[in-house]
Amino acid sequence: GLMGSSDGTRSTRGPGTEGVKALLLVLYPLLAVLVAPIALAGANQGLNGFQLFNDPAGELGTPLRGVFSYFATLMWAAATTCCVIAWIFLTRTSRSHPLRTWFLASAVLSGALTIDDTFAIHDQVLSVNMGISERLVFLIYSIPVIWYLVRFRRELLDRQDSALFMVSLLFLGSSLAIDVIHRTFPFVTSIEDL
Repeated sequence: GLMGSSDGTRSTRGPGTEGVKALLLVLYPLLAVLVAPIALAGANQGLNGFQLFNDPAGELGTPLRGVFSYFATLMWAAATTCCVIAWIFLTRTSRSHPLRTWFLASAVLSGALTIDDTFAIHDQVLSVNMGISERLVFLIYSIPVIWYLVRFRRELLDRQDSALFMVSLLFLGSSLAIDVIHRTFPFVTSIEDL
């Protein structure tokens, strides 16, 4: 929490109760905005609350069902969280730090991909349920990704560990390629999850 210093001023260390209140005032309405349409869509399709909110492995009756997908979601979420924490730290300590904007953009991009992967947005919701061409969705997704790669090329490539980034980009590209060809060769989705 916030602690007073010897001169009577408040310390800026930690979010304090004001920060927590502000976070909750944003978080709860955001969750309501996200959950309400999903619950309504589910009810429209005859699904009850238990079916909507239960763990998919529990619904399917096998604990290992989707384990690789869960692992990928956890990795996306961890990457997003690391970027958010780095951005918050740099915002509080050095607003002019050159990597501050990069961490924010990385958090937004990773967060969007986490949500997409978790809820099968591009391959199920938009293309199957809403009838939007998956290729059009990929084209739309490619715009922020290309912007990110061009805008932050120095941050990404002028590093000792840029080979790791190139490998992760290769994996992301192969995942997208598999998404495109999986209807012709259904077995390749198993490779994508690895």
